[in-house]
Amino acid sequence: MKIYNKIFAVALTGAMLASCNELDLEPQGSTITSDQKDQVLDVYPEMEAAGVNALPQNFKRIYAGVPNETLHNDYGLPSIFIMSDTRGQDMPSKDTGYNWYGASLAMSDFGGTYFQNIITWKTYYNEIFSANAVVKQFDKAEGEEISAQHKYYIAQGLGFRAFCYLQLAQMYQFTYANNPEAPCLPVVTDKNAEEIAASGSNPRKTVKKTYEQIIADLDRCIELLADAEKEKVTRGKEKKFISAAVAYGLRARANLVMQKWAAAESDAKQAIALATKEGLAPLSMNDAGQPGFCDITAANWLWGIQIDSSESFTQGIVNFSSHMSSFLSTGYTASGVYRLISKSLYALIPSGDVRKAWWLNAAAQPASSVPDAYKKYIATPASAQKKFVPFANVKFGLKDISGLTTLSNSGVPVGAKIGDSDVPLMRVEELYLIQAEAEGMQTPSKGVTTLVNFVKTYRNKNYKLSAGSSQELQDAVWLQRRIELWGEGFSYYDLLRLNKGVNRVGAGFDPKNVFQVAATDPVLIYEIIQEEAQSNKGIGDISNGASVPQPVPDK
Repeated sequence: MKIYNKIFAVALTGAMLASCNELDLEPQGSTITSDQKDQVLDVYPEMEAAGVNALPQNFKRIYAGVPNETLHNDYGLPSIFIMSDTRGQDMPSKDTGYNWYGASLAMSDFGGTYFQNIITWKTYYNEIFSANAVVKQFDKAEGEEISAQHKYYIAQGLGFRAFCYLQLAQMYQFTYANNPEAPCLPVVTDKNAEEIAASGSNPRKTVKKTYEQIIADLDRCIELLADAEKEKVTRGKEKKFISAAVAYGLRARANLVMQKWAAAESDAKQAIALATKEGLAPLSMNDAGQPGFCDITAANWLWGIQIDSSESFTQGIVNFSSHMSSFLSTGYTASGVYRLISKSLYALIPSGDVRKAWWLNAAAQPASSVPDAYKKYIATPASAQKKFVPFANVKFGLKDISGLTTLSNSGVPVGAKIGDSDVPLMRVEELYLIQAEAEGMQTPSKGVTTLVNFVKTYRNKNYKLSAGSSQELQDAVWLQRRIELWGEGFSYYDLLRLNKGVNRVGAGFDPKNVFQVAATDPVLIYEIIQEEAQSNKGIGDISNGASVPQPVPDK
């Protein structure tokens, strides 16, 4: 069945199950009736969850944004993370023909016909389509009883939908606090899909209205998950789905963007408490000082994209590992397109911070404090010089290193399975940073205490902070977020949220990509894609007046 790429196609088919649900198909590809579907479910009740199972699956679908098997940056949400981080100031990379994110480096990808933009829009709206279908399938009229299992399913649909709208809202309009009445997104849900399809028009909701939808979805998601848990229905160990801790974490993110500090603090604390009940905690000082961030079973992951190496679309070079992990013998990093840390950011990381080992230094050597476990990836600093480049990231390891072999000419272990590494969506560490910022924007000293305790316990035992104002505390948290969450799709949204603009001077970008972009420059946000504007008469003019920035002198 075709994945519908326009919102109107989404709206028109909103009453059906998610596109990956086999129950929607006859051999010829036509849609079956509700009665036929019920008959199938009577015989195969386990297929009822097919639409729910599609939700995490959609995040890693290949060639779903732009049906073109030559686009090696079209592999779902992990690719969007690299796109957005590349647009910012903390992740330089070599601008060559092997770099599929060259347009993001140039900040020329904002237009309504550009692939990076189209991939972002369609990846999230395809997922919204699937989420709407799940909610539509299992929800009931007010007053009707819903089983615990179905409450859990509805909660998944609402949670995934809220996540998608939160991501989109931050990319297609400036931040909430400055622009609550600005036009944001066309919002389609299980409730309004048929009306939208009939009218042929779905104007953009304001930023405020979009966030009201996000918060409403998360409020109900949390309520339904709590009800389901009372009857022992939970996600268990399936971290590709949303738990109560994840739902609170998502609401904490949204409240942080809206500058609802007390609500963000409360939600972050609740998420941490629930994560602790699940046995989850930040990485220890020792574990944090080596490659990782590739295994969903890690005790600091609340939520992630789980990759099964047996799935055909994770093979080859079209995946997150190929573009992000520096340890592979094949793939785009192996061709020389390493994801680097900004030289200026690297200089801000103290030598006693274990995270310094997530990147090579100016001599292309690992930090001197690297623990022994790191050496299973890099034999010696001398061999690393032959394989890597200065400031290359070695944060993202490989889930399966059983296939590693040592090249005789360099001594560098290579040859592990490509594409089988999981991708984080939420880690416990983020929640502590949200809590610290939210506290500090109300009472600076409380935020300082939380931030110092977190960093001293888990990252740098010598960490000290003197912040007398909320702004100083927020900037201190921002630095920790830039370090801790590097490469995980947060940095660009933080630049927008905090009104920082983009400053690449001294970061290590190619001269043609050294920019200083003001926080209000429209080039920072994407235009609505042209295909949506053509099919949705409520969208209107999609141009925001942006132009590609011009390079400035580097240091």
